[in-house]
Amino acid sequence: MKNNALAFVVSVALLIVARQPVVDSAFAAENPAGNEKVTEQQARTIAHKRYPDSAFESAELETEHGHRIWSIDLRPHGSNDIREVQIDAISGEIIATELETPDDQAREAAEDKAANEH
Repeated sequence: MKNNALAFVVSVALLIVARQPVVDSAFAAENPAGNEKVTEQQARTIAHKRYPDSAFESAELETEHGHRIWSIDLRPHGSNDIREVQIDAISGEIIATELETPDDQAREAAEDKAANEH
């Protein structure tokens, strides 16, 4: 009986911890570089939970519109497309997703190359 009660208490405690936000939402109001609370691994896990039938391609910590975000690229199984999942680096919230076709990827690579040449 004691083992069952202990297992129940541990299970409830784990559920409570698992339901907590990734970071303190009061801190999420400001999002300057260097104050990221979400690690790359946490961002990858968040993205995979949203799109479980995908393979990890890449992760990049970026600044967009003054906010630090993780850009996680996933490749849906059996596809040449890339699913980009943008995750707030402070709150861990998914803020945007985009499905990029191979043509979109080529266009983005060309734009990045042109921007780096200037």
